[in-house]
Amino acid sequence: MILALSFLTLFSLAPSHPAHAPAATQADRETVLKACTGEFGPALDRKNNLFEVSRYYVLEAKFDNSGQLTQLGVLPKHWFGDDHPEWNQTYDAGVLTVTEYKELLRRLERIQTKGRMEQRARLSVPTAPYATRRDTYASAVLVTSEDAGPSDMIVPNRPRTRTIKYFVVYFATTK
Repeated sequence: MILALSFLTLFSLAPSHPAHAPAATQADRETVLKACTGEFGPALDRKNNLFEVSRYYVLEAKFDNSGQLTQLGVLPKHWFGDDHPEWNQTYDAGVLTVTEYKELLRRLERIQTKGRMEQRARLSVPTAPYATRRDTYASAVLVTSEDAGPSDMIVPNRPRTRTIKYFVVYFATTK
């Protein structure tokens, strides 16, 4: 009973809103957003930190409560159709070619480095119609969803062109 009261007292004294980010971390957040603007142009959506990558894709920058960058994702625009109904028309966004994917990874590296690769995923995990790959870097994990196509999962060793549906870089944060 005493433990429960202590627990309730602790949380009743805690602020109901998140603490403001320290100045250095807030400056880091602003630096990342400026770098995103430098690479992709002005934000399409400042509230959600969305930047235009192409007609069908956006870059999303996410931060934790302290203002540290937690992820950069290249995602289909239609995922944000609730806030942007005009993007619902981009439902069939298609895929990114390997060349486009590698170029986008280079551009994201200029915003925030992943560090050196520590472990490349040997296999993708198929979940029709995609296959997900997780590569580990010194400061991040790169999660890539590839367009597997049902015929590629049924017929082993079938030659195909690798295409990317979307990808997200999850950054390690220090507390």
